[in-house]
Amino acid sequence: MKNIAIVEDEDAAAGVLEGYIQRYAAETGREYRSIYAVVFMDIQMPKKDGMAAAVELRRHDKNVSLIFITNLVQYALKGYEVDAVSFLVKPVSYYDFSLKFKKALDIYIMNEERSFTVNSSGGLCRISTDKLMYVEIMNHRLFYHLIDDVIERTGVLSGVEQELSAFGFLRCNKWSWPTGTRVP
Repeated sequence: MKNIAIVEDEDAAAGVLEGYIQRYAAETGREYRSIYAVVFMDIQMPKKDGMAAAVELRRHDKNVSLIFITNLVQYALKGYEVDAVSFLVKPVSYYDFSLKFKKALDIYIMNEERSFTVNSSGGLCRISTDKLMYVEIMNHRLFYHLIDDVIERTGVLSGVEQELSAFGFLRCNKWSWPTGTRVP
């Protein structure tokens, strides 16, 4: 069962997408529920535009498959800034929906196997091992250095080492002051 979210300010448009998800589930024999493997995000909403919401979403989940829904094709290029999988132009046809939904699910499933979750100062954050370069510890703080970000949290390096060993990561250096040396 995969988790799906619809972020849409128009009830009718949200209802159409929900119906498409149910139809797709029936056709493929899979179940989907509402919480974040794929997010359908309307770009134009009254309180917060979809691009700003997507930037915030990406801070917490770098792996979610994001599909923007818009009336205006000109917004499509901005989606690359937040790694959107695709775009649907309103009114959405089921054929277009099903192609892009399948692609989003395939990408999510591929990334799901190579990701882990950490509790950072900003809340839970899912990290793809494809984007993780290294982890370091300074002053009892862990720093996860990603290709495009650094995530900081408290913890011990031995716990991280154990967790990441399942993904093929190794501890490459363990440094300590020589015996009898005064620490500056």
